[in-house]
Amino acid sequence: MNIKAAENTWSSNFYNNKNLTETPVSKLYDNIRFNWGKNEPLAGINKDNFSASFEKNISISDSQKDYYFHTYADDGVRMYLDNQIKIDRWTSSSGNYLAAPMTNLSPGNHTIKTEYYEGAGNAVLFADMLPFGSWIGYFYNNDKFSGNPEDAIVFNPDNKGDLSFDYQYGKPNAKGIGSDRFSAKIFTYKKIPAGNYLLQTKHDDGTRIYIDGQLVLDSDRVSQDTRLITIENNQGNDVHEIRIEYVEKTGKSYLQFSLKPVQDVLSTSTWFASYYNNMNVSGNAFVSTEIKDIKYNWGKNAPNASTNKDNFSASFYKLLNKGDYFVYTFADDGIRAKINNSTLIDRWSSSAGQVNKALITNLTGNNNVFQLDYLEKSGNAIVNGDVLPLGQWVGYYYSNNSLKGAPANKSVIKGNQNGAFSFDYGNNAPMSGIPKDNFSASFSTALRLEQGEYVIRSVADDGIRVYVDDKLVLDRWGSGNAKEDAFKINISDRNESDSSKRDIHWIRVEYLEKTGKSKLSFDIKPINQVVSRNEWMSIFYPNNNLSGNGTVIGGLKSQNKVSTIQYQWNKNAPIAGIPKDNFSASFLRKVSGSSDYFVSTFADDGIRVKFDNKTLIDRWKSSSGTFDKAIVRGVSTGEHITQIDYLEKSGNAYVFSEIQPLGNWIGYYYNNKNLSGTPVTSNVINNSNSNTLTQNYGKNAPISKVNKDNFSAKFVTAKRLNAGEYIIRGLADDGIRVYIDGNLVVDNWKNGVYREKATKVKIDDVSGDNIHWIEVQFFDNTNTAKLQVSIEPFNEQNLADGTWYAEYYPEIISKNQVPSYKVTDSKKNIVVGGKNSFTKISDINYNWKKEAPVDGISADKFSAVYTKVLNVTENTNYNFILKADDGVMLEVDGKVLIDAWSGNVGKENQVLGHYLPKGKHTIVIRYYENTGNAYVSFDMKKSKVVTESFNYIGTTLNDAVNLQLSKNAQTDKKYKAYMREDAFKYVSSSVDYGIINSGTWNVRGGTNTSSWVIGTFKGDYKVSILSKTAKKDSDGMFWYEVDFYKYSIPVGDIKPDIVPKYTVKYNTWVNASPTDIKYYMDPSNFEKDDKQKLQFLLLSSSANLNSQEVNDKILKNKGILSGKGSSFNKAGESYGINEIYLISHALLETGNGTSNLATGIKVSSVDGKAVTPKIVYNMYGIGAVDSSPLKSGSEYAYKMGWDTPDKAIIGGAEFIGKNYINNATYKQNTLYKMRWNPSKPGIHQYATDIGWASKQVNSMYNLYNMLTSYRMDLEIPRYR
Repeated sequence: MNIKAAENTWSSNFYNNKNLTETPVSKLYDNIRFNWGKNEPLAGINKDNFSASFEKNISISDSQKDYYFHTYADDGVRMYLDNQIKIDRWTSSSGNYLAAPMTNLSPGNHTIKTEYYEGAGNAVLFADMLPFGSWIGYFYNNDKFSGNPEDAIVFNPDNKGDLSFDYQYGKPNAKGIGSDRFSAKIFTYKKIPAGNYLLQTKHDDGTRIYIDGQLVLDSDRVSQDTRLITIENNQGNDVHEIRIEYVEKTGKSYLQFSLKPVQDVLSTSTWFASYYNNMNVSGNAFVSTEIKDIKYNWGKNAPNASTNKDNFSASFYKLLNKGDYFVYTFADDGIRAKINNSTLIDRWSSSAGQVNKALITNLTGNNNVFQLDYLEKSGNAIVNGDVLPLGQWVGYYYSNNSLKGAPANKSVIKGNQNGAFSFDYGNNAPMSGIPKDNFSASFSTALRLEQGEYVIRSVADDGIRVYVDDKLVLDRWGSGNAKEDAFKINISDRNESDSSKRDIHWIRVEYLEKTGKSKLSFDIKPINQVVSRNEWMSIFYPNNNLSGNGTVIGGLKSQNKVSTIQYQWNKNAPIAGIPKDNFSASFLRKVSGSSDYFVSTFADDGIRVKFDNKTLIDRWKSSSGTFDKAIVRGVSTGEHITQIDYLEKSGNAYVFSEIQPLGNWIGYYYNNKNLSGTPVTSNVINNSNSNTLTQNYGKNAPISKVNKDNFSAKFVTAKRLNAGEYIIRGLADDGIRVYIDGNLVVDNWKNGVYREKATKVKIDDVSGDNIHWIEVQFFDNTNTAKLQVSIEPFNEQNLADGTWYAEYYPEIISKNQVPSYKVTDSKKNIVVGGKNSFTKISDINYNWKKEAPVDGISADKFSAVYTKVLNVTENTNYNFILKADDGVMLEVDGKVLIDAWSGNVGKENQVLGHYLPKGKHTIVIRYYENTGNAYVSFDMKKSKVVTESFNYIGTTLNDAVNLQLSKNAQTDKKYKAYMREDAFKYVSSSVDYGIINSGTWNVRGGTNTSSWVIGTFKGDYKVSILSKTAKKDSDGMFWYEVDFYKYSIPVGDIKPDIVPKYTVKYNTWVNASPTDIKYYMDPSNFEKDDKQKLQFLLLSSSANLNSQEVNDKILKNKGILSGKGSSFNKAGESYGINEIYLISHALLETGNGTSNLATGIKVSSVDGKAVTPKIVYNMYGIGAVDSSPLKSGSEYAYKMGWDTPDKAIIGGAEFIGKNYINNATYKQNTLYKMRWNPSKPGIHQYATDIGWASKQVNSMYNLYNMLTSYRMDLEIPRYR
């Protein structure tokens, strides 16, 4: 019967034919591992010509989906997975191994089927399905793998994925296999990504290992082996077959197999070593791990207890990440280096100690395997080995001062990765095994250096030698304190077939320490990186064409600073090692971009200047000393290199050179007064943001090397000057000259105390560019030495500063002409005075007679223009007086006031009362002299201006008076007062007093009822009777003259039979008489009086006062009003009010600035409501009612915000202006109008006192008389 497949066991059916037909014999098996030989497989089945079928189920999980079929069969075999055939060899054979790897199988249950047939002879069948990594081992009962396997064993890997077994002296658990003389073939499949792997085996006895059929290990003896292998993808994937053929002869039996990615075993920080007792790094090995450094000097001893002292070899491994490296070794005897199995060094031979080196470039990815093999034959055994990133240093130290023998010690110096390193051991030994004195060392590295110029700089105590690509470039091998050596070398690519290595160069620094302190620093940089912004770097060449290596002085981080290029070698050599003739030099410095620069040089002999390698100056020839200059325009942002090349042929050698931003000055100094010969020194004057050069040496030398007297100097700069006119001023003690673009514009080259010479010139762009060369020449005779040169854009308003600015012309100009001279013109004007001038002109009062007006202008046929900007601080009137020989003109603010250009020689010309409002005013005087005597004078003084106009009124005077009578016009004048007898209820018997009847009774100015009413008395008043009329009036009544100005009123109510008590009262202000009203209203009574006509002063017209004069003459000692002249002027200007009126009003109301309202009242409530307490001021008594002037006046001030005296002055003026002077309806802009309002009589009147306007003028008149300058505009009324 047929048996179905089950899990974990095989169900089998055997057939007595080769085609799996007819009735089977069935049986269950745990595995398929049969070697029937020539016997029947089971009872009832033939020993030949039979077939069999085996099935079982298998469950596959997510964690393990990769499997392989493996069979060994004699004869035919087929294997199926889920009815899909995987192995198909249905033919006779004498025994073959077959396998089928299967990856990424689906999880779940699967069916395995194996079909087999046997023809004749031996019958053998082994079949398994195993997960990747599990091993199947086929064992033979001989050590020759002959015949068929007796049995098979499955080996599961350990937790590291390795294979191992150790039978010791026993036998494996396989049928028919003994403890000796057996062999086995062990198979597995693994997924192994392409890469480098470390194969480690340990076995007894022989072992061969194949990967994908390729032999990777063949050892026929007991050994331990570690080797690097590279595994490539197998037919495009990472599935690989591993086969181990193992032979056990006698004794112990064991096998250890490990295949690890190198990154799992090796490290980038330590070494892995294996030692072999042979000279070909094979066979059994002693392994050492975690080795920090390959630094061994075993002498004649063995490296370890397991290794011979001679005839041994060793391999050292470590990992390298991506990048570039150099290999550096010292070995006695042989050495070999590999990277990823590619040979770098192969010196597998004897030596007494030899250095070998190699480069590794373009390593990609990480975990690259570096292998260093070492060979020792006999004698001393020494090996030092390093593989380091480019730029790190390996140092070999020797216990002698000649680098002899093998290194006594070694170190790795990381440096800065760019080739620089340093140490300072002081008085100590550098490391163990090395003495503190009399030692030497060699430091080596490899650097990637692009072709070009480099600077090597070192400081060594004591000696040093430097090699580049094994060529000696520095040799200072001897004792000495710390000394800097620097030189420029040219580096070219090496002749290498590998292009990635052509620009890598070997650098070796040899160091000597004798005694004392020990220190060394070394650096190599591209020349551009050594050039500094703060100092120059000099390179000297022993030839006149700047070729070859050069000696370097200065540069970045140099101990030898080169702050300036100013050398006077005369006929001497510039430095040691350079000849005195036929040498050349380069001076380099960085400058910042985004600026413009100029270059100035002086050289004997040749000079060449480059900026960013662009030639600016090229005078490469002999000279006895020549100045050269150039401009550098439009420099972009970033850093740029200036290179000054110098040539010396023979004779004297001098060079001065500088590059500076536009506007800085370069000074050259001479120990003579005429700028002759060669400068003794030079300096830079940082002045780029100024158009002025100022130097004040006093009585001292200007700079070291220069005399304090009898010296001269030349100052050079270039500046951007926009096209236009400029004032050039040169001041000096002693001589000075100024050149612009090579043209002399100021010439005062003579002895003299500090004085000024100036001119105005027009500067035009040169070839479309506004950069101009400026040169100042100066000399000092004796004593004080100082100079100043300024270049100011011409602006007439800016040049005039309250003093006069004058231009003198060497010709007669027309009266409207303004000459302009170019720098290239032979004629120049002379400028005197003005802002920033040393020579100020305060007055125009010149009488030159027949002499020249200024140096540089002739005595005849010259002209001049004098300009002054006068700042008038207050509105003022002026008188102008001008006199001249010959022609003269006066302009004020562009308006010609005096034109005497064609005559009036010697005649005084005047303009009187010219009004200048507050502000700046330009005054110009034009003058010319023909021949003969020459003089010009000008004066201006403040003046007083009075104007009169008339206001015609539409009513008669009498009508106006009658209207005012109805408005109770008041006066403090005392009149005789009368009351009719019926006004009294009692008159004393002596007729000296009386009691007023009940009611209110008029008191009149006459003894009839048509007389005007002075005032009233009320009932029960007690009044004095002065007289009684002799006759009665037409109504039959007597009239009594009474005292209206003093009377008594009862206290309390009058009661019968009780004598009342009285209190005395007074009247001051009474109704004015018609006569008096008419008098004060009639303008003719006042217009001829200088004082009283001020009633007609237009209070809306400014008095044009000077604030300072007001403070000094009017407000001085006037309490809180002192010094407030500017506030009154501001008030007048703001609200259109005459300032004298405001001042007069304020002085009257405040009692000359001392009243309570004026000096400030603290207000905490307004209109009965609490407010934030403030001190307020009221200068005009506004809002101060008679019943409570302080309370009402201060509360009004609080409401208006008058919390400072100035606010009260200005704010009160606003009230006066709006309500009276500038009132849109009433327009009461004179005192007369304010009192009488003639256009609308009787309404909106400022006061009731008929004499108010007359009284006000007293103060105003006195105030006007205190001043020297004012304006008075009168408007006099005219009634119909």
